[in-house]
Parts: sequence; structure tokens; C-alpha cells
Amino acid sequence: MRDNQKLCAVIKADAYGLGAKKICVEIEDLVDYFAVSSENEFLEIYKLTNKPILLLDPIYENITKLAKLNCEICVSNYLQFNKILRLAKMNKTVSYKIHIKFNTGMNRFGFNEIDDVVSVFKQIQKTQNISIFGVFSHFYQGIEENFVKKQSRLFLKLKEQLRQYFDISNIIFHIANSDGFEFEKKFNMARVGIGMFLNNNNSVFDLTSKIIEIRNLKAGEFAGYNRVFEAKNKTKIAVVKIGYADGIFCSIKNRGSVLVNGTFCKILAVCMDSILIDVTNIETSIGDSVTIIGKNKDKQIFVCDVASWCDTICYEILTSFSKRINRVYIGGKSYANHNGQIQSKKTCCS
Repeated sequence: MRDNQKLCAVIKADAYGLGAKKICVEIEDLVDYFAVSSENEFLEIYKLTNKPILLLDPIYENITKLAKLNCEICVSNYLQFNKILRLAKMNKTVSYKIHIKFNTGMNRFGFNEIDDVVSVFKQIQKTQNISIFGVFSHFYQGIEENFVKKQSRLFLKLKEQLRQYFDISNIIFHIANSDGFEFEKKFNMARVGIGMFLNNNNSVFDLTSKIIEIRNLKAGEFAGYNRVFEAKNKTKIAVVKIGYADGIFCSIKNRGSVLVNGTFCKILAVCMDSILIDVTNIETSIGDSVTIIGKNKDKQIFVCDVASWCDTICYEILTSFSKRINRVYIGGKSYANHNGQIQSKKTCCS
């Protein structure tokens, strides 16, 4: 990022499962903006920070309520914009702060045509209590520089068109997300979400639990629901206190591993509150620590490993961890590195 480029911390989905309230407080001094995706998420954190908060998704209800709380609202289409116009005329003492969303190819939210954005600008000029704080878009393949350049050119074209008709000197233009901000330096702000917690798939958090039972199976015995595992030989299994109610995908069985005492141990079965792992070839005891994500001695399991074992993406793994998992934060602000990353730990153990 450029020295003068603003940083918006996207802490939607409970900060990607890591705990939005705590992380908001810990990184407030490091960022210029926060972003969330729903009214409830905004209400959860607005009292915790003096920084502006952008609501990324278009909303159609409680607009004036949120405007009174200084929420900066995404405007994505004419239906929503016309509703805000009507509300602004009825509530002339309320200031409506908006960011206009422009579709550059993601085809999720945003006006499709430059002329539409120009029209919105013109109409807002006639309204005293609606202010444009930002214009934004979103990279849909930010790791591919050619796609980034294609979207950036379109977004820059919009910016230059607006400059011909309006004073945009105080308006924030932002398109870069966690994947794309390394390539995109032209605009005023980058929105970084999961990139605060992952660096080249190397997470700044651990997910750990403990062994709560050890059992020895004879050849031909089964373990787990529906006889999901059958012992072909004598097998020692350990029961680990974490399961699908905590966010462990059932699809990880027979594909993924955990780390116990620096050794990879295969996951044999997933239950609601526990997983069963193969510890046949290692010395282990009840109470031993088990690493699901993170480093254990000289070995490491990355979020991308778990995602691969489950045929999904890192985002889904992170946001699936439930409230049952105790979040333990280590070091706070003093642990933030130059990328704004925060050290944190998840543990399922009591």
C-alpha cells in the first residue's frame, strides 16, 4: 500500500470467524475505516470505535436509523437510491452518508453503467442531506494481475468521467481487496479482510484442542457413526474434543490430519462434539494438545490444507468455526506486524 492510501479493515462475518469485537478494538489504531456487511454487524461494533464504518451490502430497511448512527451506506441500484432520496426529503435533519457501488465485472452488486453513477451524482447535488463519501467496486480475481488491470481501467474511466462534472477531491475511490491491493495503487483506499489474518496462506492464529479419550481397537472393530472406520489391524485411536458443531467439516475424514506431538495423525471420523484420530504409531496421553490449524513442533497445518481436504476455500473454513470455540487473543496491539496482522488463537478446550 502507498503511504497515503487508506486502509479499510473488513470485519464482516465476525471478522472471518476470529471475533469482530475484540479485533476491532485491537486494530483501531492501525486502520482508517471498518467495513461490515449487515445491520447487525454494524450495531455490534459501532460503539467500539470512532472510525467510520461502511456497510458493504445494499440495505432496504432501517436506513434512517443507521444514518443517524453515522453508518456509511452502500448504494447499489436505483430502487435503493430512490428510497434513500425519499427518506432524505422526509428527514431533513438526518445526514445520509453513502458509497456508490459500481459493477466492474463481479456482477454481484453495483450500477452497471457509468451514466447511472453520473445520474446519481447529479441527483444528490439537488439534495442537501445526502453526501457521497465514496465510490467503490470489487476485484473478483485479485490474484490475477490481468483481471485486476481490466477492472481498474474501467473503474478509472468512471473516476475520470466523474471528474469532468463534479468535485471529487474529497471522495474515496476504492476497489482493492485482500487479493488485489498488492497490484492496485491508483485509488484512495484498500479494503483488507482475510488478508489481515492470512499471509500466503500462513495464518496468524492456531486452532487447538485436546485428547480426551484413548482406545485400542482390534482388527475388524469399527469406530464412528455408521461404521465409518473399520480397523484392518490393531489400531490405537484418540478422541479429540472438537467436532462438526464447532465447524469441523465431515468431509475431512480419511483425507485430513491433525498434529499431535509433532506427528501428523489421520482423521478417521467426525462426530458432533469430537473427532477420532489414528495415534497407532505415536506415544500420547489423555490431555495432550492437538493442533488442527497451526504449528506443532517442526510441522504445520495451514488453513489452505484444511480447505483442500474439504474441497472448499479458506473463507468457508474460517467462518464455519462456531461460538463454542473459545477465542484467546495473544499480545493484542503489540503483536500487530507491519501488515496490520493480528496474532490470535482459537482453542476448543475449556
